[in-house]
Amino acid sequence: MHDISLTHVHNSAFHVRNTRTVTQLFFVGMTYFPASKCHCAISVNTHQANVCIADILATTPARRTGSASFIACEILMQHVLLKFRVNQRLSAAFAALILITLIIAGSGVWALVATKQKLDVIVEENMVKIRLSTDMLDANAQVVAAVQGLLLEDDVASYDGYLQRVRRFRETYDRSRDALYAMPATAEGEQILQQIKESRSAARALIQTVIDSNAAGDMTAARAHFEDAEAAIDQWQSSIRNNIAFQQTDSDRAYADAELQTRRGKALLIVGATVAMLISALLALLITRSLTVPLREAIACADRIAGGDLTAKITPIGNDEAADLLRSMANMQQRLSALINAQRELSTR
Repeated sequence: MHDISLTHVHNSAFHVRNTRTVTQLFFVGMTYFPASKCHCAISVNTHQANVCIADILATTPARRTGSASFIACEILMQHVLLKFRVNQRLSAAFAALILITLIIAGSGVWALVATKQKLDVIVEENMVKIRLSTDMLDANAQVVAAVQGLLLEDDVASYDGYLQRVRRFRETYDRSRDALYAMPATAEGEQILQQIKESRSAARALIQTVIDSNAAGDMTAARAHFEDAEAAIDQWQSSIRNNIAFQQTDSDRAYADAELQTRRGKALLIVGATVAMLISALLALLITRSLTVPLREAIACADRIAGGDLTAKITPIGNDEAADLLRSMANMQQRLSALINAQRELSTR
């Protein structure tokens, strides 16, 4: 069990027994005890070790802010950014922004592609199926009209004209039917197509019976068979209308999906742009502070040295150019101090 105690100059103290790391307690001290009023000492007693860390807050600029966000920025800056050169930091930041931009653009393209696919289903499938089904309805209506004309016509010489119309519109129906059946269909669509096929077989057989009876000169039987065929024809036409209604419903569903994909794409773009702006602002803050904070420290050190103060401790952090400058200034301060001490020794002899 660790024994951790924290004291400050106001004589406020608390005693914590916890297995968490000393770093967590250090962050609490930085946040709530300003440097101008606080001196922090942390002691960790283990079985046979005693580690004392004093004046911790004096080494952390974030203590002035009293803000956990600035503490996090300082930790990230000192332990990550300052380990890299300035050109490496800038390159990594630009690469991150480019990556975010590509992700946003990719999400937008994905939404557009998904929307286009839904619209293609509407235009290239549903609308075509509706048109073919409508052509089949019209062809059937023309066949029925030709058969009715055949039954009402008394002039035998006109029969061939009606029979040619029947054959022509049957061919029109068959072309539309073949094109419709060749297109992809869902399970429910397949069931409707099967119903059309079955009702067509029944109705066409009855219509052919009417034509054959009329050709044989048995008009009474032909009219009787036509009455029987009307119910089958109505069922046939009804199954085709069901297919049209189904395709219209499927088209509406595809359009709703396209609208949903459009809204999702818009939301992705908005969220992505917001995230990109936040990350850009964070990177700008971190990189700016990683440059300005060490430079301000270097300026302060230079001012102290220019004023004759060679006792201030210079502590470079990181491996970047600003840290190299601080190391050079620390080296210069040590040499100046050594030179002045040597001159003092000579003057006392």
